[in-house]
Amino acid sequence: MKIKERLEEIKSNLQDLQAKVEAGDAEAIKSAGELSDEYERLETQQKDAEKYTKLLKRIGNPAGLADDGKGGDAEPKTLGEKAAAAVKAAGISAEHHGSVTVQLVKAATDPNTNPSGDYAGAIEEVRYEILRGVRRPLTIAGLFASENTTAASVTYFTEGAAEGGPAAVAENGKYQQLHVGEPVKHTDALKKIGTFWKDTDELLSDTPRLAQNINERADYLMDITEEDQLFAGNGSGENLLGLVNRSGLQVMYYDPTSTLDLLLKIKSAKKLVRMHTPGFRADGLLISEDDWDTLTSLRDKNNQFLAGGPFVGQYGNGQTAEEHPLWGLRPVPSQATPSGLITVGAWRLGGSVIRKGTRAVEVTNANEDDFLYGRVTLRVTERIALAVRYASAFVKLCAATFSAASGNAVAGTTYYARTGEAGAYVYIPVTVTTGASVSGYYTATAI
Repeated sequence: MKIKERLEEIKSNLQDLQAKVEAGDAEAIKSAGELSDEYERLETQQKDAEKYTKLLKRIGNPAGLADDGKGGDAEPKTLGEKAAAAVKAAGISAEHHGSVTVQLVKAATDPNTNPSGDYAGAIEEVRYEILRGVRRPLTIAGLFASENTTAASVTYFTEGAAEGGPAAVAENGKYQQLHVGEPVKHTDALKKIGTFWKDTDELLSDTPRLAQNINERADYLMDITEEDQLFAGNGSGENLLGLVNRSGLQVMYYDPTSTLDLLLKIKSAKKLVRMHTPGFRADGLLISEDDWDTLTSLRDKNNQFLAGGPFVGQYGNGQTAEEHPLWGLRPVPSQATPSGLITVGAWRLGGSVIRKGTRAVEVTNANEDDFLYGRVTLRVTERIALAVRYASAFVKLCAATFSAASGNAVAGTTYYARTGEAGAYVYIPVTVTTGASVSGYYTATAI
């Protein structure tokens, strides 16, 4: 705080204490005495400072070169000010002729500041590590089993349909014939995923960290492309046939406005896996980050989180977990699946990712005219296939709108009976024979 500001503050404090001093308040009298002493000391310092300031100005500017506008002499800063002051000091005027030589130099009292010229770079700290951008967590490949092959495709067979079959036979009665169809052939060809880029010789030798970052980023983008292909590849052209586009997967629909319906459908999906692939047990729940956030935010009527609170488990019991199991299933929140599509499955038994060798990175400067221009071409590639040997080991849960049905049942259409109340409806699949009335039932259409 400046001396003048402190003096004003002391004055104000003394005025505030005046009434108490006059009333004989001992503490006020003591404080007033201390403030008065400080005021006199500061007042003396201020007078000395003003005296020394004027003296220093005269020493630094003996010729009285310029007026600072406050009754004192300001030090000239520019060449023009220097010249005018020198002329004045030499007594040169219209009547008295003469000459002076003026040099513009920095005064010793000028402050040193940060450089703004060529030397400015010397005060910069440069950290050459490249901070990684956003990386999407990888989830899909790790859910499946992993295999290797040396062939260009993988073929496997599933049981053919059975017709007829055993039945109770009366004495001297005719036996029922059983016919088992030929095994069904399935072939999954390996597909290639790859990319290339070019680096100059100078980039590789002068900035190896940048080159390393480019290489690492390309590897990550390969991972993302692989993940998207394994999950949702459409099978056309050179695309993989991803899991969710496979025929034979079990499909169920749920009402996205009813969390209860979704929870019960997930439980039913576990049962369907067990029913249609005996001996298999669902081991994973693939769900979008948004849908998982909705489920883990559920609270009961006591406002307690069903999936455990932010610090402890449900109702203070046990420890909270990052991802609580749901119906015993390991949840896998993922950015690979869209909101509204949830997959329950026996992942490791139902399918596997098949690779031919490992991901390869090749480098050459003999490509096109790279050698002439001093650059190299880098190429990364892999060959991969997805084998889903037991499609019924997976259940797709799709968000849907449910509409009231009318008329008679249509073959191949699943109908639902609705229970509960708004916001918590539960839609239960029912069997309706063709031609029977479907009044009071609902049909589902995927969103």
